[in-house]
Amino acid sequence: MEKIEKTPARVAEQMENWFLKYYSGESLEYDGTGPFILFKHLKPGFQHELTGCLDIVDNEIPVLILFIQHNQYIICTTERFIHTGPEAESIYYADFNRHQGFISWLPEDRKPGMPNMKAAGAFAEFGLKKKDGMVTIWVIPTGKPGFAFWNVTNRFEFVGRKYKIIK
Repeated sequence: MEKIEKTPARVAEQMENWFLKYYSGESLEYDGTGPFILFKHLKPGFQHELTGCLDIVDNEIPVLILFIQHNQYIICTTERFIHTGPEAESIYYADFNRHQGFISWLPEDRKPGMPNMKAAGAFAEFGLKKKDGMVTIWVIPTGKPGFAFWNVTNRFEFVGRKYKIIK
């Protein structure tokens, strides 16, 4: 299958369109705050600080950011998911298959006080499946931010499968 050639800027534009389509009809905070936002809406100083500690390659553009906890984020660039924090790691879209989603508990295993996946303000394990079958588990916010991340970024498999990013 022949891949579609796209510049990093065109890939970023497509990713932004998926994000905005998910939130269509909702008012979004464009003040650089919010749990899951466009990277370009962060305050410029914070953008610079983050990109300085990420191992961004030439022409790779940060597009989305999911805030997890203090100094922990998932940054979606035009080429990969980057999970920051004590154990930083990344998953390239070329290796990404789909999301496993939130790790759920069987009713008998569910302990009192465990968060409901739809409850805002909680955190839960979330699986990202690679093409080799391996699943990477990251803890992300539940509620609207987590489900927005799930729905928007599930399409990034398409970026890895169909696009050839020209530099």
